[in-house]
Amino acid sequence: MPRWREVCQALGLEPPREDAVLDEVTDWTEDAGPGVLLVLRKGTRHDPKALAGEALRRGVSAVLSEEPLDLPVPHATLPLKDEHLNILRTMFYPELRDLVLIGVTGTNGKTTTTFLLHHILSRAGWKGSLLGTLAYRLPGETLRASHTTPPPLRLARLLASTVRQGGHFAVMEVSSHALDQGRTRGLAFTQGIFLNLTREHLDYHRTLKRYALAKARLFAQSETSLIRLGPWSDLMIRHARGRVVRLGQDGDYRARIVRRTPGGLGISVNGHRFFLPLLGDHNRDNLLAAVASAREIGLPWEVLEEAVPSFPGVPGRMEMFTGPEGRVAVVDYAHTPDGIRKALESLRKHFPVVWIVFGAGGEKDRGKRPQMGRVAERLADRVILTLDNPRNEEPAQIFQDILSGMTCPARVIQDREEAVRQALSEVPPGGCVLIAGKGHEDYQEIQGVRYPYRDQDVVLAAGYSRIHPAGGPKR
Repeated sequence: MPRWREVCQALGLEPPREDAVLDEVTDWTEDAGPGVLLVLRKGTRHDPKALAGEALRRGVSAVLSEEPLDLPVPHATLPLKDEHLNILRTMFYPELRDLVLIGVTGTNGKTTTTFLLHHILSRAGWKGSLLGTLAYRLPGETLRASHTTPPPLRLARLLASTVRQGGHFAVMEVSSHALDQGRTRGLAFTQGIFLNLTREHLDYHRTLKRYALAKARLFAQSETSLIRLGPWSDLMIRHARGRVVRLGQDGDYRARIVRRTPGGLGISVNGHRFFLPLLGDHNRDNLLAAVASAREIGLPWEVLEEAVPSFPGVPGRMEMFTGPEGRVAVVDYAHTPDGIRKALESLRKHFPVVWIVFGAGGEKDRGKRPQMGRVAERLADRVILTLDNPRNEEPAQIFQDILSGMTCPARVIQDREEAVRQALSEVPPGGCVLIAGKGHEDYQEIQGVRYPYRDQDVVLAAGYSRIHPAGGPKR
């Protein structure tokens, strides 16, 4: 393992007077401890001195920071650049070169696609990790997710842990924020997968072009790029430095829905039949990406055909519940105009009446709110507006923004629990209520406070029962 003096020498720093034996490097304070080198970068949200203090309480062995700190452990100051992070990654985690690394990016579908691909590879006998919005699942442990895509050195540590725990692959969601902030820069992806791009995160990226360019960075560092053809796919292909595999109509891999049932979808991929136990026509594209990825790795068609029907689904992604007199509730993370459109269009093919309960996150892209209202009004039989995570924004402003895209006034019930409860009790027998926006989240953030809250708990309390997409009750 590297010593502190060796690290300083590799980074071009003056030889230190103190030394320490180091086992790990991280940029996440919660990972600090004996034998760990903590790297502190300048940021707007956290005070480096406070973070260093927390790391000292955890027993950290050395600290590398971008500003001078007075610490009782070996410490050095360095304006950190990408090349410094790459040096640290190589010194501490040489195992990364042995990993099959697959990154998935897109506005919608990242979580379902990564879960599905991880399931397929696991059923094929591979051992590996799944990193994304819901959790970091390593071969031997599951950790709480700090970000959809972790900070660069924490990410390297998780990937190295995958190999150390006997894993051979990692499938991860790669967010546009992570790509823009360089969290994955320097990693060599075996595959990069592009699903789609629609309006989202413009409070951060400002324009769709900048949002697209951020996502395109993944394909400049991927050995093989699997690109779903559609809006912005040409830009992704232009930025791809390796082999390009096209997904979709006229692509190398093509998928079509051949059957819809209350328990899922029959889908043909390049002539091979699959049963995917999920509702939502948009899941055709998620299956296409996962199957194409597995095939490009070398898995036989028959292994894929056996694995897909046993997919257990993803918490908060088209999660179904049945209620009295054939009523159905669906909890989904749809929080963009395109996400809401896809969910409602899919449900309309299964149910005679579809209602929607949704809101919009506060202090985020206001421009998407009228579009969300417009698509909800067009595709749902009734719209009920409620709070999502208003954060520190006034709810009245959020509702006004959504309503500005609608031609008729919608019903507004500010309390989300009450809105969901009323919709579930009032929807006609045989009808469906889409509860959109929060999906897997277990809190509601109001005025800087996170209150415990789950849409699923409200649904269950209303007398509905969770069901497996394939039709049986979940154990």
